[in-house]
Amino acid sequence: MSDKRPAQRCQAIIQLLRVGMEAQAHTELARLMDELLPYLQRHANDMGPAEVALINNMVEAQSRGDALFLADLLQYELPRTKLAGFVGAERFTS
Repeated sequence: MSDKRPAQRCQAIIQLLRVGMEAQAHTELARLMDELLPYLQRHANDMGPAEVALINNMVEAQSRGDALFLADLLQYELPRTKLAGFVGAERFTS
């Protein structure tokens, strides 16, 4: 999955989390976050409380092993933030 675009990677992470393949999902999530960091740096002035809260919630969900909540955040909450433009997440809820 290393050659996937952010939208494809995010969809794959959601699916992996929902079927219980957490180790593989977390590997892909780490890759997605590595890709996201430069985007965040370029758009730091555009990020607001919603984006900060989303990232914090994702980290907390991963820390406590709440795979389904993490999948929900990626699928339903990420598209409502400015980070949706990075991953093309507007398509996730349809």
